[in-house]
Amino acid sequence: MRETLGLLCSCFDDPRGIMRMFEQPTIEDFDYLYFFDGKYSQWEGKAEFPVNETRDIVKDFGDTHNISVYYELVEGKTEAMKRNHMFQVALDLGTDWALIIDSDEIPYINKHEWNIERTNLGKSKYGCFGVESVGLDGVLRRLPRLYNMREEPYLIQNESTLSHNHIYSALDGRDLPVDITEKPEYTVTSITTLHDKMFHTDQRFKDRFRYGAINNH
Repeated sequence: MRETLGLLCSCFDDPRGIMRMFEQPTIEDFDYLYFFDGKYSQWEGKAEFPVNETRDIVKDFGDTHNISVYYELVEGKTEAMKRNHMFQVALDLGTDWALIIDSDEIPYINKHEWNIERTNLGKSKYGCFGVESVGLDGVLRRLPRLYNMREEPYLIQNESTLSHNHIYSALDGRDLPVDITEKPEYTVTSITTLHDKMFHTDQRFKDRFRYGAINNH
C-alpha cells in the first residue's frame, strides 16, 4: 500500500513566501499540499496583504498543476492549537506522513530516496523525525518536523516558551511538555528545508520581531 506524504504549511500574510515555495520544482513530488492561513491568537501585527491573496495563489496552483491542495483560514489559536488542527485535518484526509513548515521555509524532497527511506521509519519515541534545515546564515540545523500521522501526534503548549521549541508528541506519556528540538533519534536525508525569511516593508519587519517574541503566541 502506497503511503502518502503531505506538506503542512502554517502561514499568515505571506503570499510571496508561498510563491517562492511553488517555484522550486520538487514541490509537486509531495502528495498533498495543505495551507493553514491566519494569525496566532496573540499576534497584533498589521497585515500587509489582503487575506484572499494567499488563498488565490494556492487555488491557482492547484488548478494548474497535477497535485492536491487544501487551504483553510484558521485564526485565534495558539501555535500548538493551530498545528494540532493541521494534524487532525491531514489525518482525516488520509495523509500518512506530514512535513510541518512555515511560509518562510522552502521544502525540497528527493522522492525516489524518500520512497526508500520511509520503509526504514517505524514508530518514533517523540512522534516525529528530524529534518535538516539550512538558514540564510549557512548554518545547518536539525529540526523535529516530519510526523508519522498514524501515531496521531499532537503538541502541548508550554506556557512560558514558544511551542515549536518546547513541545511533546509521542505514543504515550503526553502529559509533560519536553524540549524535543534535538530529541528525534533519526534524521531523514531525502527531505531538507531552506529557511528563507524575508521582510517586505518596515512595518512588517517591526511587527515580525515585536510579536514573534511573544510567549505562548
